[in-house]
Amino acid sequence: MLTQLPTPTLKPADALALSGAPGLQYRFIGPGGDQVEINTGLADVAQQHAVNRTTAFNAYSLTKTFTAIAVLQLVEQGKIALADTVSDYLPQYPFSEKFTIEQLLSHRAGLANPLPLSWIHLADEDKTFDAAAFSRRIIAANTRLKYTPGTKMRYSNVGYLILGELIERVSGQPYRDYIRQHIFEKIQPGSGYLGFARPESGDFATGHHRRWSFVNLLLGLLLDKKKFTRRASADWIAFNPLYVNGIAYGGVVANAGGLAAYLQAVLNNELFENEATTQIMFARQEPGMGMGWFTGILNGHLYHTHAGGGGGYYCEIRVYPALRMTSVLMTNRSGFSDERLLDRLDKEVISSFQ
Repeated sequence: MLTQLPTPTLKPADALALSGAPGLQYRFIGPGGDQVEINTGLADVAQQHAVNRTTAFNAYSLTKTFTAIAVLQLVEQGKIALADTVSDYLPQYPFSEKFTIEQLLSHRAGLANPLPLSWIHLADEDKTFDAAAFSRRIIAANTRLKYTPGTKMRYSNVGYLILGELIERVSGQPYRDYIRQHIFEKIQPGSGYLGFARPESGDFATGHHRRWSFVNLLLGLLLDKKKFTRRASADWIAFNPLYVNGIAYGGVVANAGGLAAYLQAVLNNELFENEATTQIMFARQEPGMGMGWFTGILNGHLYHTHAGGGGGYYCEIRVYPALRMTSVLMTNRSGFSDERLLDRLDKEVISSFQ
């Protein structure tokens, strides 16, 4: 039973200022189920709609952690092995060198990472958008590797498109169906939300981008601004409702409540048959990198994390195994790097439990 901390040390205004976003959600769940919950700011600047606890956001690359869990579930089932060569399952792609499933999970397969900002489509185009054709096209265009597999780490959305196709080939299910059945349905999200589409309630945060920024100048070169954006205020440009083309690397839609429930399931090993699989997933393959998760240290405590960012949204998730703590940050402003904002937000909250 989750209980609200009586006197959270982290103030909503401080969290919002740190995020640099119109609005945010933050969840921190402690070892006894105590939690800090912040929902503050605006979900839509133009309409002046406030963020509340049910507001959902595009989670973008947080999706990669779901993809990694799905692959490791198939490993547990004996359907694949981490040392297997990917080409044995997807022979239609003439990769210039062989690489393994394990190397794909840890971004060590040698694949390129084309700038994905333009890999989006409007929400009202989703019913007719052919995600499978998009995935095949992008993978086929990136079969020539950039370096010898296993020699270094290079983040790649293309690699997770390949893993999405691998999941479908091995499981016999569409990627969305597999994730819903084997991950979403195993989680008790309470008032949280996890899905691949905006909630039917319509409670969704509009993505925003600072009008006066260098990246805004580049948007016109990378995508059709008239199609995908509109002016929200003197300071903000708003994105029209959109989805990411590549479901397996960035398609999850969620709110902090749903992701907090997901992280608790990860922490409590509820998504695998064996606890050893969680340890394998989190084991360092490269400095700062596990299988689908990055690692870091905060005040001497190891954590596993992932950020999700792109046009209109930036978010982070985190698990502290030894502390039995988890945290989530969701914002509705663009982010294009792993900013580790939870280092600053969590540091203050962790002290409340110690």
